[in-house]
Formats: sequence, structure tokens, C-alpha cells
Amino acid sequence: GISTNLRYIYIKITEDLKIFFSHDLSLIEYVKKIFSKFNQFLINEKIKFNSSLLKLNSDAKCEFYNFKHFTKYESKIISALNLAFIAYDYKYKIRRHNTIFWPDGLMSEISTNKKKLPGRNFLKKFIKLLNNNQKIFRRIYVYGNLPKLSKKWLSENLDAKFTHINLPYGDSSVINKFVKRKKISSKSLIILTLPTPKQEIVANFINDKNPSCTILCIGGSINMCSHYEQEAPKIFYNLNLEWFWRLKFDTKRRLKRLIETFTLYLICKMTGKNKIF
Repeated sequence: GISTNLRYIYIKITEDLKIFFSHDLSLIEYVKKIFSKFNQFLINEKIKFNSSLLKLNSDAKCEFYNFKHFTKYESKIISALNLAFIAYDYKYKIRRHNTIFWPDGLMSEISTNKKKLPGRNFLKKFIKLLNNNQKIFRRIYVYGNLPKLSKKWLSENLDAKFTHINLPYGDSSVINKFVKRKKISSKSLIILTLPTPKQEIVANFINDKNPSCTILCIGGSINMCSHYEQEAPKIFYNLNLEWFWRLKFDTKRRLKRLIETFTLYLICKMTGKNKIF
């Protein structure tokens, strides 16, 4: 789509003319070529994709988590693919070669043709498999500032023991300095309960220091599962309006974040610099 991007139109025309002139074609023939494209804007021919092509198109863009391969995802960074990740990946380059996703949110569902899976539902399925495969991780660490209700829910639902580590308040650089001093066992599972992009930046830092560990960026999903944070009514979920319901809580911060991420998303789409889709 770069050739139709206004930012690159001059480069496109210059390269086109070089090609035409190198093959002894005239400027008139180039103008005719441009006019021949106009019918594409007038006649919108819909290309039919069968289910196999749609799946191939989606999977080719990014790797999605498959619960059937639970034991094969060691040394990976697992994160939600949603508006926040897409927008902040454009700003901070938080995606790594070993990042895998689950589709979470409206943007992911539209762009990847995969049914969205809220973080709380992903976490419940993940814990169920973790309980049946406890030996694949040496230790489990939970990094974040979980309230007592959420820690209780995790203790009741996760069979394996885990170590909860409170993180200092501040940006990702402050947290990274704190994490750097902590000893982490190899081949461990690290669960991060921070907002995006902070948790992905911290995950990348931990991955550099402990490449054998698996890191799950779960955000506020544990708080949702424990009902520490009130879940949106079903009608909001069905209408893809959960984001609107959540503005009810911590309104100023969430509204600012929503405006920022949506603006970044539009910029990366318009400039063709979206590295995910």
C-alpha cells in the first residue's frame, strides 16, 4: 500500500518514469497507465476468501497462542493483541521475534479474523492447563501489586506455589532496575500484572536477562477474575463496548490512554508503519 500513500507519491512517480523511459516508453503512455487505474476506484470488486485463506492471511501476520501446544511455548513472551499493543508497538517497538499473542479486543478481531478472547478467559484456560502440566516450569513468579482479594483468587485456582513480588511505582526503567536485582530461576514462568506498554517493556528486559523463562503479560486480568474490578455487563461485551464500560473506573487515566492509543493507531495505519498487520 506504500505506492498509494501520499507521503511516498513523489518517489513512486520518479521510479515509475525511470522504468518507463528505460524501456523507451513515452510520458503520454505513462499518463494513459495512470488513467487506466481509475476504474479501480469506481468498480469495487470484492475478492472472495474461503476459510482456509482467511486463516492463512491471519496466521502469516503474527503468531497466535494455541492451547493445544501449551508445553511447547517455553522462552516466549505471551501478550494480548489489542489496540494498546498495536499503538504502543508503533511508539516503543515492544514486539519481539518470540512474542506470541492471543486476540483481545475489537481491533484484533477485525484485523486478524480471529474471535476475541478477553484476558480473564485466556488466564482461566491457561491456569487450567498449567495445573495439569506443573513440571514444565521450575518456579512461578507473579510481578505486580495485586490486592489481597486477587492473590487469594490466584492461590485458590493455581495448584502450584507462586512467589508474588511487589514492584515499585514508576516508569519501566525504575521497575527494570528493581527486577535486575532479583534472582530468577531458569525455565520459570513469570506473570506480569502491569498495564501495556510497561509490562511488555519489562518483559523484554527480563527476557534479555533470562532467555529460558516464559513471560505472560496478563495486565489486570487477575483483578477481573477475582472480581476486585467489576466485570462489564454481557451486553457491553456483545457490542464490543467493554472499553466504554471501563471508563467508569479511573476515568481520567483511561480516557487519556484511549485517546492516545487510538491516535497512535491511526498514525501507524496511515503511514504504513504498522509492523503487525
